[in-house]
Amino acid sequence: MDRLAQGTRGKRVRILIHEGFGGNRQRTFSVAAIACYLVSSLCSDGTAHAQVSSAPAPEADTLVEIIVTARKRSEDVQKIPETVVSLDSKLLEDSHFTKIDDLQNFATNLVILTRPDNTPDVVMRGVGSLGIINGVGFFVNDVQLLEGQTVRPEDIERVEVLKGPQGTLYGGSNIGGAIKYITKLPTDTFEADAALEGGNYNTWHASSAISGPIVPGVLLARVSVFDTWTDGYIYDTTLNKQVAMGAEYGGRLTLLYRGDATTATLYVDGSQSSMGSGASLYYNPTSFNDYSLNIAAGTRPSYERYVTSATLNVTHEFQDKLSITSISSANYAVENGTVDLDKGPLPLVTLLGGGRHTVWSEELRLAGSDAGPWHWMSGIFVQGNDPVSLGDLVVFIGDPSSPAQLAHTSLYFHIPTNTSQQHREYAAFTNGTYDWGRWSFEAGIRADYNDSELTDYVYNLQMSQHAFEALPKLSVSYHISDGTMLYTTLSKGSAPGDVQEQFDVNGNAYLNSYRPETAWSLEGGVKSRLNDRVTMNAAVFYSRYNNRLFQTFLVEANQFVGVTANVGNSRIYGVEGEIAARLGMGFSLKAGFGLIKSEWVGDIPYYDLDTQTVINLKDKTPPNTPAQGSITANWEHPVADRWKVGAFFNAAYTGAQFSDLTDHNNEPAYEQLNLGLRLEKFIRLFHASNTQEHL
Repeated sequence: MDRLAQGTRGKRVRILIHEGFGGNRQRTFSVAAIACYLVSSLCSDGTAHAQVSSAPAPEADTLVEIIVTARKRSEDVQKIPETVVSLDSKLLEDSHFTKIDDLQNFATNLVILTRPDNTPDVVMRGVGSLGIINGVGFFVNDVQLLEGQTVRPEDIERVEVLKGPQGTLYGGSNIGGAIKYITKLPTDTFEADAALEGGNYNTWHASSAISGPIVPGVLLARVSVFDTWTDGYIYDTTLNKQVAMGAEYGGRLTLLYRGDATTATLYVDGSQSSMGSGASLYYNPTSFNDYSLNIAAGTRPSYERYVTSATLNVTHEFQDKLSITSISSANYAVENGTVDLDKGPLPLVTLLGGGRHTVWSEELRLAGSDAGPWHWMSGIFVQGNDPVSLGDLVVFIGDPSSPAQLAHTSLYFHIPTNTSQQHREYAAFTNGTYDWGRWSFEAGIRADYNDSELTDYVYNLQMSQHAFEALPKLSVSYHISDGTMLYTTLSKGSAPGDVQEQFDVNGNAYLNSYRPETAWSLEGGVKSRLNDRVTMNAAVFYSRYNNRLFQTFLVEANQFVGVTANVGNSRIYGVEGEIAARLGMGFSLKAGFGLIKSEWVGDIPYYDLDTQTVINLKDKTPPNTPAQGSITANWEHPVADRWKVGAFFNAAYTGAQFSDLTDHNNEPAYEQLNLGLRLEKFIRLFHASNTQEHL
């Protein structure tokens, strides 16, 4: 459909009924409609009047080219010599994508668990360590997130999942891959939408967006807001109330300037979240298979976080086919929380905490034109990551059976903390591709220097650590035909080391450090477009994962103290496959599978708390490496003028996996099933004078 002339108004009415199975059953009913129709009318001039067009033509039963920015330039995903999974806005909407965990249903060899504070733990292709350090970086509009690691799924143009080390172009903390959010840009014509959802557990969600020109063709704007609330599903029998209540609201302003040779985009985001569940919902179960929704904690936890951020992206095109891009960003967060550490009915161990987190970065890159056989990019990058943490660990040292002692403030021992961290990353990178007939050769390298320092002002402690990593990437591709490519890629990634504060059994603080994690990965695969309806991709990979970080234990005064340390090395083998097809009559299908095997390398002594002996991890399987598979089907069909119906189906399988280093906790396999039915009405409103719509 051709772009509508300036002055066009659009709205879409969407009714969605969605139900999911697997874990807690979720039911939602949503109506997405244009709440700004009246605003649209008021924005019209006096001579204009509105007309309603016929429904848009149904999508052709052919696959469209999927454009992604995995290599920081726009290109067809089928021509990138590595595995990239792209979820566009339509799939996100039709699948009722609500949180980052849902990515597991569409991308295999991926394990994601979002904490109650909205920070995800991610393991991709067996790389990463849940709860300690992420092996996967999160990006919004090419800016890495280090606080509030996920964004709301509303108003997102697409999500890209980049598998394998991404160190050359994206730097540290991308040792296993990267997940990129690309938000929607302002539009040349006026658009507006609104959505209201309700579900069980008194869950409500509202969102809306308005987009259009301020100065036509020069300055465009987009504003999106959201507000969500839930009573939660965790009931505290001691407090006799729900404790998993949560609320979050926020918004984003996007301004887009288009000059003759310069384009500038400003993103401003802000959000506030308040969760009655606090920073921890990890209550002690009565057994490993205890899935009760009741707890008996006596201290009600809480958690609040305020996040604001701004990003300015400026690109200038030179006449000699060069372009320079500057991406400047700043992120500031404040958080406060109360955590019941003993998880029991009495206030025996409670953590009162808070802090602030400042992150800023600047990336400057120069790129050549995509015309011709050479495609290259070089740049420099600097980032500051400065969290400040204030805490008070309150421990009851009296007789818990005595109510009088529980009420006596002098029997509560306080362990205060006041730590300030500074992290700096400095990098220079270059990456280029040369096309020679049917062959393509890619080479790149990043020189990455990380500096970290921690200061505790209460205990007068200070420690720093420095590390340099060279992160190369090499790939060779051969195009058998215009639609089929064979490739192999070798890449390296790293996760920076850091300084941490620990407490011994007597409550004394001390500092130690851990080394950076590194991973080399070799991937080989085939990408093929069989015809205009079917694509099939497959890949095999091998990774050597060194200095893996896990929680381990040290013996101090005949007691065991948990610390984060480099445990050892492992190797990982895996295979993946995916198929996408349009079957005709409005049907589309996607399916994928992933198999992975991980094993420790060499003798690795590790203290097993369950058996209270030192064991060798050599014969154990590293955690979070399940087999996975999924199938997604979508159907759309016009039923009347401007109306169409649709159905969505997604089934995902996650195999059994170990969740600890000792292989004692074997999580069973599980399945998830999501079904959706929708009824949509599309209406276009536009100025009548000198305006035509082409369908």
